[in-house]
Amino acid sequence: MDHENQRERAHSLQKPKRNRSGCWIALAIAGVLAVSFFAFIFLFIVMLGSSFTSKPPTIAANSVLELKLPGELQEQATPNPFAIFMQGQKPLTYMQTLSALKRASKDSRIEGIYLNPMHFQADITKTLEIYRLLEEIKENGKFVYAFIEFGNEWDYLLATVADSIFMPPESIIELNGFAILDIFWKGTYDKLGIDYYVQQYEEYKAAGETVSRTGFSRPARESLNDLLNHRLSTWLKTVAKARSLEEHNLDSALRKGIYQPEDMWSLGLIDAIEPHWKVEEKLKRTAKGSKLRLTPLAKYAASKSGLKKSDYRDDIEIAMVVVSGIMLSGDTGDIAPFENSVCGSKSFARHLDKARKNDKVKAIIIRIDSPGGSIMAADEMWSEINRTRRQMPVFASMSSVAASGGYYIATACDTIIAHPTTVTGSIGVVSMIPNFSKTLDKIDANTDTLKTHDSALFLNPLLPFGYQDKAYFSKMSKSAYYRFVEKVAQSRNLTFQQARELAKGRIWIGDQAFQKGLVDTLGNLLSSIEIVKNRLGIDKTEKVRIRIYPEPEDNLSAFLKLFSVQAIGNRRVNTIGEDEQTLLKALPVSAQESIQYQMQLHHLALQEHILMVMPSLPDIH
Repeated sequence: MDHENQRERAHSLQKPKRNRSGCWIALAIAGVLAVSFFAFIFLFIVMLGSSFTSKPPTIAANSVLELKLPGELQEQATPNPFAIFMQGQKPLTYMQTLSALKRASKDSRIEGIYLNPMHFQADITKTLEIYRLLEEIKENGKFVYAFIEFGNEWDYLLATVADSIFMPPESIIELNGFAILDIFWKGTYDKLGIDYYVQQYEEYKAAGETVSRTGFSRPARESLNDLLNHRLSTWLKTVAKARSLEEHNLDSALRKGIYQPEDMWSLGLIDAIEPHWKVEEKLKRTAKGSKLRLTPLAKYAASKSGLKKSDYRDDIEIAMVVVSGIMLSGDTGDIAPFENSVCGSKSFARHLDKARKNDKVKAIIIRIDSPGGSIMAADEMWSEINRTRRQMPVFASMSSVAASGGYYIATACDTIIAHPTTVTGSIGVVSMIPNFSKTLDKIDANTDTLKTHDSALFLNPLLPFGYQDKAYFSKMSKSAYYRFVEKVAQSRNLTFQQARELAKGRIWIGDQAFQKGLVDTLGNLLSSIEIVKNRLGIDKTEKVRIRIYPEPEDNLSAFLKLFSVQAIGNRRVNTIGEDEQTLLKALPVSAQESIQYQMQLHHLALQEHILMVMPSLPDIH
C-alpha cells in the first residue's frame, strides 16, 4: 500500500499546474474592454444628449455678422455622420444662408456685415442672389465691409457690394477674364480600344463629344462662347455700377491678370490697404459696441435672434422639393452621406407624395439644380409633377443649372421661374454606348456566340455594332427626342416646329430663355417664394413656413445609416474607388469635376444608352 501511495503521489506531481496568472490576464483584458465599451456608450449618450438639449445661441447687441464663404453652397444638406463627435456649427445650405441674411437685414442686434470671401466657389447665379441680399441689408441702414486676402473674379464681384473694400499688404487677386477648359477623352479611349458610339439630337447636344471628339465642335463652341460672353457682360456691368467705373476700363484691366493691393487701389478697385487687425478696429468703431462681437453666419442661423414664432402663419405652408445633381431612375435613398449629388426618380416621387399629403401645404416649388441624366428618370419625375398639379399649384424654380432633363421636368409645372443667369434649355437627347470589341483585339481575346434569335445580342458592347443595330437604335433615339420636343411645345403653347427651332440641344441662359418663351418669368429663389405667395393670395408682409424635401437629416441618423442595410442598398453613381479618389484630389478642381462627371455619364451609358443630359460645364474661371 505504501508503494502504491508513493506511485500515485509521484504521478500527481508530474501533472502540469494550471496557469492561474494567464486566466487573470485574460479576465483583466476582458474587464478593460467591457469598461471601455460602456464608457464609450456613456460618452456617446452624453454627447447625444447635449446635442439634443443644447439651447440656440444667443446673439448680443451691436454684433457684426461674419460672412465667410469658402467652398460651394449646396441646395440640400449632406449630413456628416461623424459630426456628432465634433464641435461647431453645421455647414449651411443655400436656402439657410439666404434665410439667415434675410433675417439679419431687419435684426436690430446686427449692426453690419463683415464679408470675407475666399475662393467662393458658388456660381454666378448664387453669387448674385447673395449680392442682392447684401444690398438690401445696406438699404436697411447697416454697413458692409469686405476684406479680400486672395480670390478671383467672383470673390471680387461679391465684395463690390460693400461700403468699403480692404486688402492686406501681402495679398493678390486674380482678375484675368473668363475661360472654359474641358478634357476630351477620345485619344485615351482609342489607346484602350474603347470605341464610343454617339448620336446627338441635334447638333448642339454636345454631351457625348468629350468621348467622341478631340475638341469642341463648331455648334458647341458657339454655344459656350455665348455663355462666356454673357458671364463677362454680367461681371462688367455689376462691378462698373458698384465701383462707378467705365466698363471698357474694367475690360482693359482684365487683360493684366494678377493684381497686388497697390495696383487695385490705383485703379479704384479697392478703398484701402489695411491688415486685418486695423479693419477689425474700424468694425468695432462702426458697430459702436464696447468690443467687437463677430458672429459667424452659421451661429446666427442657429439662433432665434430677429425671429418671432407669431410672425408665421400656422395654417399654410409652401413645400420645396429639391432636385439636385444627376437624375437616376430608381431609389437613391434620401440624403446618403459621402454621396455625390444625385436624385433618384422614386426618391423624388416619395418626397413629392409627402408634400401632397401634408394638409398645410398649399403649393409646391420644384427647386431644380440639375444637368439632367436618365431619360427614364426624367419622364417618371415629369409624370409625378403632372399628377401633383391636379391637387395644387406647382412651380419650377431654376437654380444655377436646369437643363436637358432638368428643363424636361420643369415643363410639367404651372409656372417656370429662372434666374437671368440660369443655364437652361439643352432640349435634346444624346445616345452614348461604349464598345469594347477593339479592347478584346488588343489583348488577343476572342468571342464566340450562340443565340436563339438574330436580335439576341442587340448592341452587345463586346461585339462590333452592325448597321441594322445602329439604324434601329437611331430610330429609338430620334423618337425620344421628338417626344421631348412635343412636351415642350405643349407646355409653352408652341407648334412642334417652333419648339424644335428652340431645341436642337442648344443651351440658353435664363434671360434668353425668357425672351424665347421657354420660361414664364425671371427671378431668384426668394422671389420665387413671393410669386407663390401671391398666387395663394398671401400678403407680402405675411411670413409662410417653407417645408423642404428631402427633410434635413440630423447627424445621428447619418451616423446610424452607416450601419444600416438600407445605406448599403442605395444606388450610387460614384464609381471611383478610394485609391482613385486620392489620386483625383491631387488634380486641379476643374479636372476633378470633368473626370467625375465623365464617370457618371459612363455609368449611365452602360445602363440606359439614351440620356437627357447636357455637356459638363467646367468652371468658367
